[in-house]
Parts: sequence; C-alpha cells; structure tokens
Amino acid sequence: FFFGLHMETQDLTDNVEVVDCLNQLQPADKVKEMLKGAGRVESDDDEQLFFHFSFRNPCKIKSIVFVSPNDGSRPNTIKLYSNAQSVSFGMVSQEAATQEVVIDWAPDAQGDQMRGTAALKFVRFQEVAKLGLFVEDNVGGEDVTVIEGLTIMGQLINTEGAKHQISMKGHADESHSLGKTAK
Repeated sequence: FFFGLHMETQDLTDNVEVVDCLNQLQPADKVKEMLKGAGRVESDDDEQLFFHFSFRNPCKIKSIVFVSPNDGSRPNTIKLYSNAQSVSFGMVSQEAATQEVVIDWAPDAQGDQMRGTAALKFVRFQEVAKLGLFVEDNVGGEDVTVIEGLTIMGQLINTEGAKHQISMKGHADESHSLGKTAK
C-alpha cells in the first residue's frame, strides 16, 4: 500500500522560525542572513560552531547544503541531533548524534566558492521540529570555520486537514475518522 503522496525536496529556509548559533563571531542576526545567502558566519574561539534550528512546522530533512570560501576554512565534519530541545558544546560528548557526516565539497560555477552537501539518512530525520547542527572541524584544520550559506533541504509535513481511516469490521459504520478533516 502507498499511504502518501510523493513530495518534492524543497528549500526549508522559510520554515526556520528561530536559529541560534554558539561560538559565532558575528551578531546573532547575521546567522539568519547567512541562511538567505546574504551573510556569513565565522567561528570565534576555535573551528567549532553549533547551530540550533527551530522549525515552524515539522519537516523531513534530506540534506544540508553549505556554501563556503574555496579555502581550508570550510566545514568538514558535522554532527546532527534530531529534535534537540537545546544545544551546548557539552552535549556533543554526552549524547550520541543522530548522524555524523563528512561534507562532500565541489567548486561552484564561478570557482571562488565551494558548495558542499551533507546527505542525510532520510529515515532518521522524520518529523523534525528542532535540529542541532554541530560543526566539529574544517577541511584545513584552521582556527576559523566560515559558512557563507546554509540550506536545509527536505519536505514539509502537512498535518492540516489530514484524515486517517481505520476499519471497524462488524460495526454499522465501518470506518471512523482520526484527526481533522478539511473544511
């Protein structure tokens, strides 16, 4: 049985309600600008960054696309935490990541930047309301990590108007609705 419609992967930036970042050099409002490709985030004390995303609506996350300078400051290894209520650098050593990924980098069309993709195990990132993204290191072992763009790709979960049917064999009305119905 096929219980859902195939949905295209899309940019989930507009679904990000709040994004926080630990260890960034720039003011907090620059993090949101970076999501729209209009700013950059640099790490402050060392190469590590920790982002915490809160989404307006739950989503399924398929991949994360990064844009960074064509040098050693671009992120290398990231750890992701699905539905992390809050983030701290201490949680990296205390909690197992939902997935750890080494970003796959390629030059962009102009060649002055690199575009990196972190492909996720889709089944681990279903119904995500919050996401912790820890940048562990960068490709050059440098003191500063730089991200000039970050796009979370996936699918929105639309629960509005969902109607689920269950069978009640032997009853006068053999199916009952669970959930809201579209009006």
